[in-house]
Formats: sequence, C-alpha cells, structure tokens
Amino acid sequence: MKKVKILGKSVPVLVLVLLGLGVVSAALLPFFGKIVTTANVEQAVTLIGSPDHLIPELAPGGEEFCYLHKIKNDASVDIEVGFVTTPDCEGVTTEIYEVPETTILGLCSKNTNDWQCNNDMTATLEFDTVNPTFKGTLTTTGLANVDYALIYYPDKEDRFDPNKWNGDGGKVIATWNGNVAGLVIDVDLGMNLPNTGDWNINPSPDYCLNHNGFDSYAHCKGAKLWIVPVSDLTGDNNLPLDAWNPTTYLFETDLVVYSDCNLDPQDFPVDMVKTGPITTLTTKTKSLTPMLVCYGFDVKIAPGMYIITTKIV
Repeated sequence: MKKVKILGKSVPVLVLVLLGLGVVSAALLPFFGKIVTTANVEQAVTLIGSPDHLIPELAPGGEEFCYLHKIKNDASVDIEVGFVTTPDCEGVTTEIYEVPETTILGLCSKNTNDWQCNNDMTATLEFDTVNPTFKGTLTTTGLANVDYALIYYPDKEDRFDPNKWNGDGGKVIATWNGNVAGLVIDVDLGMNLPNTGDWNINPSPDYCLNHNGFDSYAHCKGAKLWIVPVSDLTGDNNLPLDAWNPTTYLFETDLVVYSDCNLDPQDFPVDMVKTGPITTLTTKTKSLTPMLVCYGFDVKIAPGMYIITTKIV
C-alpha cells in the first residue's frame, strides 16, 4: 500500500482518502485577467441616393445622359475607389467624372448696349458645388453704400416678353450693405440651380459662342446669379425683381450649377460640371464625394433592352 509522510510519520494514502483529504499537485494560472471588446462594424463606403436610372429617350443614339451620385466615406482615413462596369456593350460607353468641390463665379456691371463688362462694379462668389445648403463667400468692389441682394434669376422661354422678366421661381440668396470682403453665405435654398422650369436649364446655345450676339460663356446652360439693389426687390423671396435698373446691377459672367444633396439631382444639367473621365476616385474621410456617371449611345446602336451596371470597388 502506498504511503506518504505527514509530520514525519508514514500514513497510507487510503487513510487520507477516507478522511476526505487529498494530495495537491502544483499548477499555473492560465491568465491574470481578460479584456472583452465588442465592435459593431458597419460598411465604410456607401453609395448615397437611388442607384437605378431609366434613360428617358426611346432612341438615345448620339446623346449622353449623366446622373449625379454621392459616395459617403465613414472611415477614419481617405479611401480610393475604382469602378467596374458590366456589360461592356458595343454602342454604349460609360464614363465616370469628378465634380469640382467649389465653383467660382465672377459678376460685373455691364454696358446695356452690348452687355459687356465695364467693371465699374465687380464681385467674386465662391460656393460649394454640391452641399445640403448653398454655402460660400462673396467679395465685391465698387458698390454704393446701399443694401444689395444676391439673387438667382431664372428665365422663361419667352424671356424677352415684358410681362415675364421678373425672375418668377427664383430666389433671394443673401442681403447686405455696401461692399463686402468674404461675406459668408449659408442658406437652405430648397432647390437646385438651375431649378426646374428655368429656360436656361435647356441645351440652348444662347450664351455660348456669341450665339445671341453678346455672350461667349464657358457653359451654354445653367443658372444666372445677379446682384441687385434691395430696393428693386418685390419682398417675395421666390419672385425677386419688382423693377428693372440694369445699370445698377452686377450680372453673371457664366452660367453655374449648384446641387442640393437632399434633392433629386436629375433636374439640372449635371454634364456642365464634368472633370475627367476618371477610373479611380479618392473619397475623403467623414465626407460625401460627388461623382457623375455618364452614358453615351452610338447612333448605330441596335434596338433592345440594355442594362448597364457600375460597381464601386
């Protein structure tokens, strides 16, 4: 029988078991403590807005259709994305374009005989091209010590009709007194520029290549922004002008586009803000990055149903 010594005496192991005593072997702790961390991970890059579009023309040959999308980056670092389009159909081209973060517009006083700038009064407006609010800064020179307003002025199709000149459907964007340097503008317009119903949203060449005899703008279509004395306003933010004193106004030197993130972007000529085409796009951390997806159709394209899918990878 196996024995162990206790206090110098040999004691049978069986006795220890019967007495409820055990023999303890040496052991090590598996750890001193533990930390438990839970992470609820969501997608870092997402596409904002409806991803599905229907080309509105039954015979789109020779045309290009562009749609504005926003890519949201919720990660803590900038992320570069690429684009893969399928199928690669003969007769259909798909191109991706960047949208400039800001737009810079010059305004000036003009001679009413030829509508060219005389630069007696000038202004520079810089604003975010895509933003939930119309956000930017304004600097002016040569203005009188009176109250002025920056307005969006839409045209009607028959804009030379004396009864349809007051900017119906426009918007008073900001007001101030005299000259300003870096005036901060941040207002919710509740509309894209140009807005639906503005004749200048159409692909009319009136403002390009001196087609109208006066203007040679970089863009043929878009929105007109003017600076006018407040005394010429109606008092209705959506129906700006109540008088016509063009020698006291600052007029646009180009047509512009602004997109409200919260509205349907298909109601304005997105193709005039294209930069590219591109194959990759760097999305900035914690921000929205706008882009255009444009589809071109060959005049010889065969009839049928075409489904074009672009993946962001």
